[in-house]
Amino acid sequence: MSSLQFPEAPADKKALEEGAVLSPRFDAAGLVTVVVTDAGDGMLLMVAHMNAEALALTLETGIAHY
Repeated sequence: MSSLQFPEAPADKKALEEGAVLSPRFDAAGLVTVVVTDAGDGMLLMVAHMNAEALALTLETGIAHY
């Protein structure tokens, strides 16, 4: 289990969209949509969903968790 916590989204729209703080917007089921592309050619590989734990583990380990 990850200890990483995500902060509340800033109220300011510019800070939300262009700021340096990652504050994902999880849906009512606690999921966020993620898109995986090939690093070489940008080809779409997968669209999936992550919960907060999967996203935190992905950021901590550098390996995608879904």
